[in-house]
Amino acid sequence: MKEDFDIIAITTGNSDKLLNCLLTSIDRHKGTCKVGVILIKQGDTWDNKQYEDLILKNLHSAKRISLSSARNLGLEYLFKSNLEPKHVIFPDDDSTFDASFFSV
Repeated sequence: MKEDFDIIAITTGNSDKLLNCLLTSIDRHKGTCKVGVILIKQGDTWDNKQYEDLILKNLHSAKRISLSSARNLGLEYLFKSNLEPKHVIFPDDDSTFDASFFSV
């Protein structure tokens, strides 16, 4: 059975500080939108439990890979999963969102 989402965000990064800002902005402003994140963490592993309800999958790459390769890993996971998003977005790790982005 497929799990429906309004938005799936596939993002990658190696800066914990930037990823925290991105995830905080999504978590604070998503409102009634059902949002999930597929995270491709490069470099150090991500063990931040603060966003475990938001992060659907944490894929780890020990070495730096290109942005397109990282996004392709996220898409590969999405296509093999039981996730059914209405929209897929690819925010950079230095992106943030305000409430107007998630308003219908």
